[in-house]
Amino acid sequence: MFDTRNDLLDRLLTGITTELDIPPDLYRIAVDRYEEVGRWLAYRGKGAWDVSSQGSFRLGTVVRPIGRDDYDIDLVARAELTKDQTTQRKLKEMAGRDLRALVAAKRDDDSPNDCEEGRRCWTLLFSDEQFHMDVLPAIPDPDGADAALLITARDLLRWQHTNPVGYAAWFHTPAQAEFRSRRASQAAHPRKRVRS
Repeated sequence: MFDTRNDLLDRLLTGITTELDIPPDLYRIAVDRYEEVGRWLAYRGKGAWDVSSQGSFRLGTVVRPIGRDDYDIDLVARAELTKDQTTQRKLKEMAGRDLRALVAAKRDDDSPNDCEEGRRCWTLLFSDEQFHMDVLPAIPDPDGADAALLITARDLLRWQHTNPVGYAAWFHTPAQAEFRSRRASQAAHPRKRVRS
């Protein structure tokens, strides 16, 4: 029996979010595969690439796909280059060359089986079709905050600015404060359950 409507709502929302969340086993597979992509790029580029997650995967907000069958895993491939050492086009071509080489190597069944070029990124497709990975080439942004990046965009002349690490830190700060506040409130005022 539920003590209040809020208890029922809390339980309902928890059930919905559990149903929408990426299953833990698929999450581990996605992490293993994106780490493998990172190792490949580091090897292929002789240490030039550093791969990390971004977007919903970094934020911990990945949800079950609606209207399609696969999860969208967003990655950033940062090259330790400057704007004086490369162009958007060259950086994107370099990433594409290395990612297509990963597809061509087809080291095992877990390897991507195709690589498609998008406006800003390269998309790795996997034969099991549980998810795809969008790999966004980037370089450090010398004029931005810590971890700020400059990213490629095929249709734009200027480098685009982003900071997935900074955004994730900003995103989690209010969430963590709210979580601590609710925990403290619950500890100070535990709810009494009504037994049926």
